[in-house]
Amino acid sequence: MVEAAKKTLGSMNFAAQYQQLPVPENGEFVQREWFRYFERSHLQSLDFKGIVISCDTAISPLPTADYSAICIFFVQDLGERKFYLENVIRGRYSFNRLEHILLKVLKDYKRKYPKYPVFILMEDAATGKVLLDSFYRNGIPFNGYKPRSSKQTRFNVAAQVIEQGNLFLLKDAPWLFEYEKELLRFPHGRYDDQVDATSQALIYRKNYLEYFIFRHSSASDSESNYCGVPYYSSSTYFPVTTYGSSSYSSQGGSSSSGGGFRDGSIML
Repeated sequence: MVEAAKKTLGSMNFAAQYQQLPVPENGEFVQREWFRYFERSHLQSLDFKGIVISCDTAISPLPTADYSAICIFFVQDLGERKFYLENVIRGRYSFNRLEHILLKVLKDYKRKYPKYPVFILMEDAATGKVLLDSFYRNGIPFNGYKPRSSKQTRFNVAAQVIEQGNLFLLKDAPWLFEYEKELLRFPHGRYDDQVDATSQALIYRKNYLEYFIFRHSSASDSESNYCGVPYYSSSTYFPVTTYGSSSYSSQGGSSSSGGGFRDGSIML
């Protein structure tokens, strides 16, 4: 009976009438009319520069815990600077389970889209820091950053990207309703994991993604690791900062044999 009502009313009306969770047409930061959509078949006809696996981590499988969210964005032409959200993976995972999922997603997308650079993006703090340490030791392509402002401030910047029509969502995706709901309710909703994963991807685009993709496009095979994402001894391009016992450039890659870099210079 419940499923029949959901099918008849549609997801939005069902949430409002049966679950007492009305979704506003316009949120505090974004408006529903700003969302753009694409069909999955369009991915084959569009030219992309890279794939960003943006993850907001919360390491606990308990039913009362926060969610971890993995948002997978296809980045289009640098001049247009458009993001296509192709998939969202969301759940309550243990540390080992989340690490396994991220590595599987990375492997699957690199195999399916071999001509595109693929890398993981997450906050370099708390559980994310532990994951990035593991990725670094194992040569996994990643980018980490340390936000210096509130969630609201960061999402306000991301909302400008959405308003400009530069974020496209996969039409009829099973995760679409929950994703839109969370963005529209922020900052008054119960969860913000998808908001954070989206914010860091769009903010990262506004700062350094152009450099990363440009360097990948011009890199020789000898400069790429097994996933096809380059790392550089880049002190000639950017100053090198020290993290623990290893050296990372502030923007351009690892100065040793790891697969990624930590970015401590993003201001948002």
